[in-house]
Amino acid sequence: MRAARPQLIVNAAAYTAVDRAETERDLAFAINGRAPGILAEEARRLGAVLIHYSTDYVFDGAGSTPIARTRRRRR
Repeated sequence: MRAARPQLIVNAAAYTAVDRAETERDLAFAINGRAPGILAEEARRLGAVLIHYSTDYVFDGAGSTPIARTRRRRR
């Protein structure tokens, strides 16, 4: 990525096996948590824009305000 020096990075990758995420927590977190963080750091270093989007498995679009990182998960 550093050699290509992109101005825009789009991350569409995700661990979407929702039914297995509870048993494959480390893998799900690596793909959905750590990897976007690494991309964000690289984008910052390069002065690039990072677009990261999620599926409706997590965000259904029904909210009207930002979701706090500290908000408890609904069951």
